[in-house]
Amino acid sequence: MHKWWGAWALVWSASGCAPDRGDFDTATVYAVGDSILEWNLRGGDSIPQVAAAELTRGAYNAAVSGARVLGDPPTIDEQYETKDWDWVIVNGGGNDLNEDCDCDGCDDVLDDLVTADTGFGDQVDLVERIQADGAQVVILGYYELPSFDDVDEDGPFAKCADELATLSQRQQGLASRLDGVWFADGRNAVRSSDDALFDNDQLHPSRAGSQRLGELVASVIGEAGTEFARP
Repeated sequence: MHKWWGAWALVWSASGCAPDRGDFDTATVYAVGDSILEWNLRGGDSIPQVAAAELTRGAYNAAVSGARVLGDPPTIDEQYETKDWDWVIVNGGGNDLNEDCDCDGCDDVLDDLVTADTGFGDQVDLVERIQADGAQVVILGYYELPSFDDVDEDGPFAKCADELATLSQRQQGLASRLDGVWFADGRNAVRSSDDALFDNDQLHPSRAGSQRLGELVASVIGEAGTEFARP
């Protein structure tokens, strides 16, 4: 049992519902992040599982719903475990923006995640740590959320569109700055107008949405190539 999620796994096991995160020992693709990456894990249809299947690789999905980049543990950086991964998929930051500043006046939180010049921030530290271990990284940016015309406008993430767009812009800049780091823009795979790509909560991806996003990640990895020199 791996260090950070042991308590979570025990709870799941006690309820008879432990999700299959993959084979840690044989996987070459690893994923850390929040509920966007964990969603549909039980059916084997989470984004990292789809991406790995497209690439005929094994994946280990360490993402946990509700996980944050900032604040008290367990944070997303604590999901990461050093191993000879070929690729690590990373997302996160949405929960921080929603919970710390209610997606309004979030400049300080954005800077704590990734500064505008992409030189500092907790998410920067995590990506650079993974990069230093020799893995290539795909940062998955958030997709466009549906309009909230027909749901509670005060619901989760209802006001987050601008902040998530800024975060994606900074993540893309970070990927451009660092060798072996790539950005997959979720907005290129999931559009707010396609209800079929969203689960009933109008926030998380449906299985079709996870499929689309997993294919996006796989295409980024495929275009980048899989041969690289480890430090």
